[in-house]
Amino acid sequence: MLKGFKRGNIRRLSRLALTWGGILSTVAFLGLIATQYFWISNALRLSRYQFDHRLTLCLNEISKEINGKLSSYNGCTHTSCTRHKEHYRTITDVLDDKNIREIIEKKISAYDLDPNYEFILSTQKDTSKKSDDGIFSSPLALKPHETCLDFKKENFYLKLYFPEKNAFLLGKMMFWIVLSFVFILVMLLLFCSILYVTISQKKLNQIKDDFIDNMTHEFKTPISTIVLTAGSLEKITGDTPIEKVKKYGEIIGEEANRLKTQTEYILEIAKLDMGRRCRSSYKAININDLVQEYVCCFERMVHEKLVKVRTHLDDNVKLIEADPFLLRILLSNLFENAVKYSYDEVCITVRTFDMNGAVTLEIQDNGIGIGKEDLKYIFEKFFRCHTGDRHDVKGFGLGLHYVSKIVDDHNGTIRIESEKKKGTTFIVTFPYLRG
Repeated sequence: MLKGFKRGNIRRLSRLALTWGGILSTVAFLGLIATQYFWISNALRLSRYQFDHRLTLCLNEISKEINGKLSSYNGCTHTSCTRHKEHYRTITDVLDDKNIREIIEKKISAYDLDPNYEFILSTQKDTSKKSDDGIFSSPLALKPHETCLDFKKENFYLKLYFPEKNAFLLGKMMFWIVLSFVFILVMLLLFCSILYVTISQKKLNQIKDDFIDNMTHEFKTPISTIVLTAGSLEKITGDTPIEKVKKYGEIIGEEANRLKTQTEYILEIAKLDMGRRCRSSYKAININDLVQEYVCCFERMVHEKLVKVRTHLDDNVKLIEADPFLLRILLSNLFENAVKYSYDEVCITVRTFDMNGAVTLEIQDNGIGIGKEDLKYIFEKFFRCHTGDRHDVKGFGLGLHYVSKIVDDHNGTIRIESEKKKGTTFIVTFPYLRG
């Protein structure tokens, strides 16, 4: 009882640790995403500031160069210049659109600014209204950067704006953004894999605990029977009938054989799992003879129960190379499962037939069936199906795992067809003996 209490506490602590571990890991991962978003936002804000600073310097350079070209014209006092000034009303009469663009693009390139720009040259400070005496490369400016140009002692405003400014800045940061997202993706994959392994490990621990409970129960029953019977033998006297003594001996022998069978069963599974099974025991056999032999033994074992076995064996099947001991265990597991997971009246149908150059063995029962959700786990080690209202089904959860290992060891295949409350069919295929 104390062991059960300790195990229960350990399970609760493991479940609590898994829950809090998942919560803290999720919070940490979300915090990482939030940190990356904050970093990208700040980096973009800093890039905008640096862009605006470079743009201010660029506009000063543009203003100096344009004013330098205009200064010679503005400062000219020659009579001919005075006469010609009357024909130049605006800057655009002196510098055309092409000249202005060349100056702007040269400076933008020098200061590493976005080459996709728009500009406005106007006498109006308010650029939300279109001017009739300026150059507009766009019908409406956004929030532009401006510089003042002096022409004939009048102020002109050169204003630049960049419609794709954010895209340009993000493009400059793209390498670091992509690298950041790659790191986040890697962390997400690691987080998911760790979570998957943790949950799988928890399920495996639960399955192993159930296996230990079942194995303890399976071993405890025959051991208890042997101990009680041995105690009775110690109490016999000379007047005890010999038949009673023999009965005690038979009980001890039966339970000892039961323990031996269960121990060998687990050891054989370990050998198959580790690939240590010796193939010297393999020989050419006729599967029909093996099935008939096992069915006769099985019927003698269950003669007191409502179990009916029907056989439909194809005489045309050929020899296979197999270990008779392993095939008997395969039949034993499938037949015993048919009885354990059944209703009061059990009907088992066994068929053999030739198919595609191999022998196929079908074992069908009319039992409680297996749910679709359990079918994909049915051959896993320690797995046991839900038995609904049947709570008296004993076992280690190793039988069908052992069956699949035996089939694999014989280079065969196995599949299962089942439906709840209608029964289950196991379809096993073995290749024929070569030569």
